[in-house]
Amino acid sequence: MALRSTQITDRLAALLATAKGSGYPSAVGSRVLVGQVKGAEQQAPCVFLLPERESEEELYNRKGVTTRDYRLAAYAKRSAHPSLSEHALVDQIIYDLRKVLETRDATLAGLLESGPRLLQVTPGFHEDGGQIVGAALSYQLQYRQAAS
Repeated sequence: MALRSTQITDRLAALLATAKGSGYPSAVGSRVLVGQVKGAEQQAPCVFLLPERESEEELYNRKGVTTRDYRLAAYAKRSAHPSLSEHALVDQIIYDLRKVLETRDATLAGLLESGPRLLQVTPGFHEDGGQIVGAALSYQLQYRQAAS
């Protein structure tokens, strides 16, 4: 049986993979890469799912609630969205990711004590002559490891 933290990461990846099609114009869910941090330009449209800092709160001298941060870094090519301005595409990426993660999902909710809670959104615009834009979103989730 997988650890609760692994189950949560797997479910987040599955949810992010739904961010494509007519309801998600940025199509960043076309490719979900867990733990990979390089290769954005070659992979776009894509979203990188990065489990980050984890801490645990003890309750009654026993292991309690684990808090884990996740960073999402999503990218799209400007040339694939000629009808959107650059800032509109960045806003669409942010909207699409928030729509996927902040809509109640029963499977994810069953794994969590609380969350996902949005911590930060950082838009990312293209470099001079570049075609890639994106955004980074940070979320915090709380859970208990299943009893062993």
